[in-house]
Amino acid sequence: MIEIFKKDWCFMRELYCKKCGKKINTKLWMVPNSCVCGVNLDEWQKDSGRTTFRYLLCIFLLMLPLFLLIYLLRILLKNLIILYALILLISMIWLRQADGILIRIGIVKMKNIIVK
Repeated sequence: MIEIFKKDWCFMRELYCKKCGKKINTKLWMVPNSCVCGVNLDEWQKDSGRTTFRYLLCIFLLMLPLFLLIYLLRILLKNLIILYALILLISMIWLRQADGILIRIGIVKMKNIIVK
């Protein structure tokens, strides 16, 4: 069953380090900041302004549900600081996951990551 599910998600490819060739372990679709060999994985290739615009547009579209949730709950956010802190934490995790999804799909190209 899991193998069938993996074959259906063909756009979610595996990530490998350019220096050592090892598979990069991602947890919850979040790409770590460095590989086991010590290479930084957080530098993305800025080919042109078009690539940057495409990246920012995709990040905005992936973060839009969270923005709408914050807009709808803005009255509660004024009264409960705990809820505000919780949504802030969720937004940071969601941003890292959206970045990982864009890397795996191939929209964002990283300097030290090979996508296969």
